[in-house]
Formats: sequence, structure tokens, C-alpha cells
Amino acid sequence: MILNSFNAAETNVRLIQTSFPCTGSTLLANILQGLFCPHEPLCVCPFIQLENLHQIFANFVIKTHNTNISTFDNIHDYDLWFVTSSRDHRRINNHPKLINFEYTDILETPKNGIETIVNKVADTLKQYLPKNICEQIQIESGIERVKNMNEAYKTLEHLPFSHINPFYCIHGSHKHRWGSESDLSVQRLINCRLSTNPSFTG
Repeated sequence: MILNSFNAAETNVRLIQTSFPCTGSTLLANILQGLFCPHEPLCVCPFIQLENLHQIFANFVIKTHNTNISTFDNIHDYDLWFVTSSRDHRRINNHPKLINFEYTDILETPKNGIETIVNKVADTLKQYLPKNICEQIQIESGIERVKNMNEAYKTLEHLPFSHINPFYCIHGSHKHRWGSESDLSVQRLINCRLSTNPSFTG
């Protein structure tokens, strides 16, 4: 059973899930959301312009494909932690508050199931994040959210990329889009939508 989310307003800590496309970032972001705020839709923001920050940072977990961490250097009201997924050359350089997961470690396989992946993410977070934040981690909620996301994806997997489930931020043909669309074209599609609505959660 999914438990209640903790109140993000009670802390200035925020998790910025930032990765290059096609590195398992949607799974990682939903694990983070499930560990802390399982009932809430995943917030996505391009951070092209640093506007409406109080609205954006009302969320505890924010997903972005803006991998230029220096973008956030002038944000001093929040204790930002950057959680990233890396695959081959698609990785972010070191940062004092960067928590990295290799794509192979969060890739679901018969030997690396959802429960193992979620526990691995939770255990890693506990090595870095403040103790009061780690005490809020809900592992069962993280597992349940990923399972529910996988079920939701079944309704989208054969639909075009333009079809969106805004709760999990999953798109039609999400897992197989890279064979027909370049990383750049997909990123332009995402940025086009998000730049018109900075609080968009899809």
C-alpha cells in the first residue's frame, strides 16, 4: 500500500533528476517520486528560463533534461541535489551534490528486478542525502509506483510519442522511440511543450 507523501514545504532540499535522454531517466525520476511523493504527478521543467521557481520548487522531485548544472548556480533558496543516470558517453561531469546511477544498474532485467533496483536507489540516496530526508524514504511506495507505471505504459506502448500520461511523464512508444527519432528531435518536442507551460507535469 502506498503511504502518504511527506510535505516538501517542510524542507528546502530538492531533488533535480537531470539526465541526457535515453539513459533510464524516466524510470529513475519515477523511483524518486515513489520513494518520497508517490501520490503526486512527476514535475518536468526544461529550466530554459529561471522563472516561476517557487511554483516549480513546490515539488520535491523535478525532472529535467537540462544537463548544464551551472544553470542552477544562482539558486540559493534551496538545497539542490542532482540525481542523474549515465549511459556510455551520455553523462554529467562531477558536482559536489551529484548522485549518479549507471544505466545498467537501473535497467530492469530478469536478474535485476524492480525491487532490487528501487532498493539500490534508496540505499545510494541514504549515503548522500541529509538524514532527515532519508528518514522519509518509502521503499514499498517506490516499488509500487514503478509497477503501476509499467502497467500504465501498456496502454501507450503502441501509440505515437505525442500521447502522454502526465502522472508518470511517459509517452507513447517511449521505450522504442530512438530507432526512428533522434535525441535532438525528441528533446525539441519536449522543450516545445514545456516552454509553453513551465509547470507542465507530462
